[in-house]
Order: sequence, then C-alpha cells, then structure tokens
Amino acid sequence: MTDFLYTYAGMYLAQSLCHSAVAAAVADSSLLAWRIMDPRVKQRFRLIVIVAPVVSFPLYQLINPGRGSIQFRLDALFDVNRWFFLEVFGFFSIWTATLVIIVLTALIFMIQELIPIVLHLMEVRRAEPEEEASGLPEGAHEKAMRILEGLSMDFVGLHVLEDEELILFSSTGSAPEVFLSTGMMEEMSPAELKAAVAHEIAHIRRSKTPLLMTVYLVRMVMFFNPITLMEFRKVAQEEEKICDDMAVEMTGDRESLARAVEHMRPDMDELDSEVSDTLAGRSTAVELHSHDMQLRTRVNRMRDPFGHMEPGGGWLQFALTLAAVVAVNYFVV
Repeated sequence: MTDFLYTYAGMYLAQSLCHSAVAAAVADSSLLAWRIMDPRVKQRFRLIVIVAPVVSFPLYQLINPGRGSIQFRLDALFDVNRWFFLEVFGFFSIWTATLVIIVLTALIFMIQELIPIVLHLMEVRRAEPEEEASGLPEGAHEKAMRILEGLSMDFVGLHVLEDEELILFSSTGSAPEVFLSTGMMEEMSPAELKAAVAHEIAHIRRSKTPLLMTVYLVRMVMFFNPITLMEFRKVAQEEEKICDDMAVEMTGDRESLARAVEHMRPDMDELDSEVSDTLAGRSTAVELHSHDMQLRTRVNRMRDPFGHMEPGGGWLQFALTLAAVVAVNYFVV
C-alpha cells in the first residue's frame, strides 16, 4: 500500500492533505493578525483552504516536473513520504492512521452532506402535493403575503404548509421557492416571520452566485479531506452570517431576526432526556449542541451594537495570504 504514495494519485492525495493543513494555518493566522471579522471577507480567506489544495499539485508539477524527485525532496521543507512511513509504537504507520481518517471523513461526507441533500430535494418535490392534500386554513397564504409585504418576493414563490412544527426552508433553481409552515406563522410575530423569510430570500440570492456552486463541487472532489470538511463547515457558518446581514438590510430590524433565530433553537433539556446513551445517541447530542451553539452565536452577533460595524479586510490581505500559501506549499511534497 505504501507504493501507492509514489504514484501520481498517491502524491496528489497525500500532498493535498498537507497543503490543506498549511493553507488552514496560514489563513487562520492572517485572520487573527489583521483582526478580520467581516463574514464576507472571512469566507473569502477560508475558500483558499478549500480551493488551493485541489489545483496545487498539478500546477506545481506543471511548473516543475522534477518536483517529486529525491533531490527536490531532500531540499524541501516537508517530505510527506518520510513522515507517512514512520511507525507509531511499532504497531502501525502514520500512513495507516491517515487512511483510517480518510475513510471516516468520506463516510461523514456521505452521511452528513450528500444524503441530506438528496433527502432535501425529495422533500421539496413532495412538499407541494402534501400542501394541497392537507388543506390549509382559509386565507393562510394571503395572511402570509400580507405579513411579508415589502420584501422583494417577485422572483420567489411562497408555499404555506399545514404543520404545527416550525418549518422554514428554501429551494433554489430556475423557480426558487420559500416553504413556510402554519406553525411558524402562529409561533412568530409578523416582524419575526418577515425577518426569517428575508434570511431565506438572502440564501436564494446567494445561491445564484456561480462561485458558491463551484466551491461546493470542489468540496465534493475533496470528500476524503478532513481539513476541507472542517473549513467547509466554517464557510457555511459565515454564509449564515452573511445572509443575516442581508436580511437586516431588507427589513432594517436586527432584533426581530435575533428573536426569530431564538425560536429555531432546539430545546436542549428535552433533547438530552430523549437521546439514548449509545454511541449514536451521544453523536446526535454533540451535533445538536453544536447547532445550538451556532444559533446562539448568530443571536449574540445580531444583538451586538457593533456587530454590523465589523472591520473588514481588503483584497491586499487576501492576495498576500494566497501568495504565502502558494509559496510554502510548493516546498511541501
């Protein structure tokens, strides 16, 4: 199996992992050094970690076909193979442990990202027939449209679903739609509901940006990379903050959006009592606590009087960070 590391596929896999680690360290250091807090700019920096390792190996090989030679490796900053062949307490090699991490990361990608996307698409396809069969309370759709008056809904369809649960999601494509449950309409005030729907409209607008779709395709190529997995989640968290800011721009009401997000927080005491004390149950509990923490972070940010005045970082900082990543990773083989 170690011979695989000397093939082009093996070198690509090994170097992309190490290049991701270098890119993450440099990008995080840059964000701290320049005190960058603007979610749009932070997301731009994190995209370096996701995109750069995908193209770095073939680009470097094109520039220098002899980059994988023994002579180049002797002068390199970091030789991947020398470290991967090390034995850990004489039981297994670092390469074996890396393979286990790669397999686990691929499984996480399938379970937490790919499968939920497929299920979401199926749910969206079923949503309209279910709405028609359930029978909405009279005037529910008209009431929702009155509440949302003032939002730019010209290019967005609205579907009201008969359900007591708090359900709010959007579908993109040529005919974008926002799906809203009657439970949301009963639970939230008109201002909160308007702010929550504005957040979904922001997602629809952002989905039309080709860059985001391209980045997700790149993420799928790097399905085996744990660092890409973590960075993509950070990109998704920044995306939520960006859409929060766009929703506030549409409504001019930060507090209503904060309260709307609070409504969506899970009841952790109830969930903790229901989750079983098994490995799967504990994993679910950790995921729910993580989700709740992200929602609390968004609420606190919106209630921060300086949350909408965060200092940004320009393209110069981004260019310097990207140049540092490209230069360092050239000598990581």
